[in-house]
Amino acid sequence: MKNGCILTFLLIFLSLPAVKAQTNKIGIVFDADTTLTYQYVGLTAFTNFTKDLPIHVDVKGEVLQKLESYLGAKYVVEMVELPDSLKGRSIGFFDGGIGRKLRKWTKTVDQEFDIIIFIRNQEIPPEWQVVIAENTNGLYTRHNHAHLFTTITFYAYRTSNGQELEYYNLGGDLLHKLKKFKSPKSKEEFSPAALNFLEEEYKKYLDERVKYFLVKSNLMSKVE
Repeated sequence: MKNGCILTFLLIFLSLPAVKAQTNKIGIVFDADTTLTYQYVGLTAFTNFTKDLPIHVDVKGEVLQKLESYLGAKYVVEMVELPDSLKGRSIGFFDGGIGRKLRKWTKTVDQEFDIIIFIRNQEIPPEWQVVIAENTNGLYTRHNHAHLFTTITFYAYRTSNGQELEYYNLGGDLLHKLKKFKSPKSKEEFSPAALNFLEEEYKKYLDERVKYFLVKSNLMSKVE
């Protein structure tokens, strides 16, 4: 009986470091442009145009609401404000992820958070041959094909060592093809029904982007 108690105590003691090391608090930094655009690519460069996409979607609000809702089932989640000197910071040519300055900053909040999620804009690789204005989101049409897109992406870093939770952030449905949508005949004016459709589809699209990040970064094994 005595040996059994000792064994039980040892098992509990050995499990304590794992409990302490478990990630339980996540900070979210939103530092991205949420401009919504309608990017039309015609047969020639002279017919191309970019204009505002007139849909009522709060991109920032949608993304944050989904992140907080899903993560809240497993973690304590809190919004974090960056110092003004680090907001909108450009990433150096030789930098990866969020860059050295922001990565260094993550270590300064290690007593408050286990992980910091950065929401920023990314560039679309030129080899994709997708004509999209920098730091934008919205609708992209080309050769009668329509896609939803966003340049918003997610980076998650451990505050203890400044290391990124790696996943392929250009993966998932980065360009979401709309199968039940036809570009307007005038190419510039949308009907009320078309705008309603785009609004609902864009919200679903953002939801899928959030789910992809959470699962591929292993912050969550699945998202309900």
